[in-house]
Amino acid sequence: MTNIKDQFNPYGPFTISSGKAYIKHQYVPFELGSLELQQVIKNHTSRLEKELRSWQELAQENERIKNESSTCDRGHSLSCNAE
Repeated sequence: MTNIKDQFNPYGPFTISSGKAYIKHQYVPFELGSLELQQVIKNHTSRLEKELRSWQELAQENERIKNESSTCDRGHSLSCNAE
């Protein structure tokens, strides 16, 4: 793993400076290597994983409906609803 040095990204979720992580929407910096920062990272990644699963479910449902719709458009399905 690469060593994280000072980095600033105004659009990113955090900034690293002088061995501290400044997390967006947090009021205090966290020491790199601390248990507190580890917990913050764990909480953020857990929320991101849940959000990603939700987006993936939406994409699958959209694809399913799109495929059903294209089958109906071609007239290949008797079970399509007439509108």
